[in-house]
Amino acid sequence: ARLSTGGILAGYLFLRQVLAAIGLMSIGGHAQTVRPLVAPMAEAAAVRKYGALPDAVSQRIRAFAASTDNVGAFFGEDIFVAVGAVLLITSFVDTTYGFTLAPLQVALWAIPTAVVALLVHGTRSLLVDRSLRREMARLQPEGVAR
Repeated sequence: ARLSTGGILAGYLFLRQVLAAIGLMSIGGHAQTVRPLVAPMAEAAAVRKYGALPDAVSQRIRAFAASTDNVGAFFGEDIFVAVGAVLLITSFVDTTYGFTLAPLQVALWAIPTAVVALLVHGTRSLLVDRSLRREMARLQPEGVAR
């Protein structure tokens, strides 16, 4: 089965979140993965289906690939107890409110948020296919189908 643009993006979102959750932040990222791999793969899936893409459509696919990386890393990394954000939260709560908060508590409470982010942005990723279909149908002359 061939992957669609949205399927590629949703798959990368899941992979990025899982890797971030186990502390592997350097696997993935805009320079290492999105620009050389994910965005071209997502674009190629659209080109395979619709032919040459207008520049605006290509740019939107690339931007969505970048946002997918941001969402996956941002919400996935808080599940890992030794990431700077979790340690910052625990030290801030301790010094500001005098309440001792364990990093594991923050990480466990980050899981529901990460799951919701995965569901919301994953759905948005899959809906990219629908918006591509509408836009390309609008841009293609009548009677020309691929």
